[in-house]
Amino acid sequence: MTPSQRLLARLRDECGLDLPDGAQIQRTYVKRHQRDAGAMVWTVHRADGMYLQPLIGSQWPVTELLKHRVIEVAEPDRFGDRHVDPDLSSPVT
Repeated sequence: MTPSQRLLARLRDECGLDLPDGAQIQRTYVKRHQRDAGAMVWTVHRADGMYLQPLIGSQWPVTELLKHRVIEVAEPDRFGDRHVDPDLSSPVT
């Protein structure tokens, strides 16, 4: 499995997200100042390439999230987006 596939499996299994078959992670190419302001570095898309609604993504790279034993999906923010973040109190593998 690729890192993206492993993360999608964890989002389904551990976080209880109902992701459609064929869901995929697509990287965004945000600049450093955009990321510092909260822009997502990846988002989950349907098999046809369209964004999921609500938008699911993270400021954390996929490989960094996979290092953490616990990941969390926040409740929708004011724009309806759901951010995936590591539980920083959990051990890193």
